[in-house]
Amino acid sequence: MSRFWWMRHAEAAPGAVDAQRALTPYGQQQAQQVGQWLQQQSVQPEAIYSSHYLRARQTAEALGRALQLVPEVLADVTPEHSVDQALAQLWPLSGRPVLVVTHQPLWGAMMARLYSEPNQPWAIPPAGLAWMDGEVIAPDCLHLKQVLAEVLCERDTSTGHGAP
Repeated sequence: MSRFWWMRHAEAAPGAVDAQRALTPYGQQQAQQVGQWLQQQSVQPEAIYSSHYLRARQTAEALGRALQLVPEVLADVTPEHSVDQALAQLWPLSGRPVLVVTHQPLWGAMMARLYSEPNQPWAIPPAGLAWMDGEVIAPDCLHLKQVLAEVLCERDTSTGHGAP
């Protein structure tokens, strides 16, 4: 049985060039705290993958520090890619536990395709996380165990920054 963890990148700053948008300070804190939470839960994927977009790579790097893994980049898991393109890239990884950091709306479209109705994409906040167990990545072949759609650190409303 394979286990896949899917995560949307942490909070990113606005920017004119989408692929170059970096994490905000709060987003950096989110990524660190999700990594620490995964480590405390004894989550140990064999690999971490992300899109080549800066915010996804930065999120994956924070997770990698917590889980003692060096993230790798996947070409077809950006907002411009279709679910079919992403799943074709992920299919060869189905034999081992991996964590993939990607984007919305692709993340929500993949969840809908794999778990529910393909025409009803899921919404997930920055740093949202889900995991699935199954044998292969294909429609109806993985069982969604849980979705962690809550932010694992709270925003301090007086400063706008995350608070531990």
